[in-house]
Amino acid sequence: MDSYSVKNLWVQEPNRIYPPIEKSLLLSEKSHENLKIRNLSRKLIPKRKNKDHELLEDVTYLVNDTCTSKNHVL
Repeated sequence: MDSYSVKNLWVQEPNRIYPPIEKSLLLSEKSHENLKIRNLSRKLIPKRKNKDHELLEDVTYLVNDTCTSKNHVL
């Protein structure tokens, strides 16, 4: 898997990157077209709800125009 695929996976499916995470809930998403920056906030839901707390995560990344996939990231 190349680095673009890993970064895209991390943004789209954090539960596959962080093993103790069951899923994520998107709270907000904002794109800055002129700057080619995308911001999102999400809540990470743990698998072990009785032991771990929910986490809030802010993610900011640059969008790569040369990729064919809409969600592919740098």
